[in-house]
Amino acid sequence: MNGLLGLALSHAWHARVRSSLIVVSVAIAAFIPLATAIVASSLEAALLRRADSTSLVIGGQGGRIDLVLAALYFRPSRTKSITTGDWMQLDADFPGKLVPLNVQHSAGGAPVVATPPDYLDARGFAIKQGTRATLVGEATPGRNAAERHGLSPGDGINSDQAASLDIAAPASIRLRITGVLAATGTPDDDAIFTDLKTAWVLAGLSHGHADAATAIPPPLLLDRTGERVVVSEAFVEDNEVTASNADSLHLHADETTLPLTAVLGLSLDDRERTLLRSRINAAGRLQAVEPGEVVREIMGHVARFTRAANVIAMAVTALTGLLVGMILTMSAKARSRELLTLERLGASRGQVAMLLAIEAVALTAMGMALAAAAGLALWLHPPDLVKLL
Repeated sequence: MNGLLGLALSHAWHARVRSSLIVVSVAIAAFIPLATAIVASSLEAALLRRADSTSLVIGGQGGRIDLVLAALYFRPSRTKSITTGDWMQLDADFPGKLVPLNVQHSAGGAPVVATPPDYLDARGFAIKQGTRATLVGEATPGRNAAERHGLSPGDGINSDQAASLDIAAPASIRLRITGVLAATGTPDDDAIFTDLKTAWVLAGLSHGHADAATAIPPPLLLDRTGERVVVSEAFVEDNEVTASNADSLHLHADETTLPLTAVLGLSLDDRERTLLRSRINAAGRLQAVEPGEVVREIMGHVARFTRAANVIAMAVTALTGLLVGMILTMSAKARSRELLTLERLGASRGQVAMLLAIEAVALTAMGMALAAAAGLALWLHPPDLVKLL
């Protein structure tokens, strides 16, 4: 038996191109269903971890999935905004248990999450460097966002302008980095956190003005006398909030109408969650959803994709079996003189058949081992499919 195994492996090595084709074909056929199962399991685990940390998501009318992805994964949303007035009314009945979020802006492509310190406390954030952002214009990025842009305490990053060709759009605001959050392995690592008042500044709903007498370049002055400067001070908006101009910030809207993306219930018990959800959904103006239910809805869509992928895998497996069979049959015919020589040297027909079977099994095992190794690597380092949702 050992002699047959050595002879089979020697021939496999001699016909390296043919053997490699068989091994790769078997590996692909085995890897497709394995990868599908691993990716689906990884996605479900990631979604459930995030969903389980949030009791309730409250937002404007629109798609339930859009709302949850915006509130928990900071994705762009087509749902209607909720207002600070809505949050204040709800917070009066459930004090300290509802956290507002504004995720309508970005900086360097990273979502800017404007929220009170309660959010960071509830999520159990730790500071890796520096301190938390506490003042208007300050920001604390997650680890990935900080590494991507090379940010550390004392640096700054400019907000993105949603409409660069719109002269009425708010100007880009420079955010001052006060610290960097430790890694959490969640979407928070890719975000930049600020307070709510900073969101109003980014939206152009709150701003300060520079001293027109000293800040306007001469070409922009309409007139200047010994005591007066003739210029529209609205023309001189600050693009950074500092200690010297923070006192000049003022709102151009009623505070209760300021927009929020969502309100999160992070520490509601079962009774409070049921009561609040029923009350909000009965009113009809807003919606309250449990993230776990939305995750099951998302995984229902994923299951349909998984079933389709498994059907494809079955077809690939059948084609692979046909291909391997054809290759081995052609190989056996090409080796007819060699096999005849083995018979003349005393090998029985059973031993010759065993030789061919051992080579086929060995190549198939190699393909399966290659698929298993690729599957292990995928399981240890699964792709972050949440970013594609």
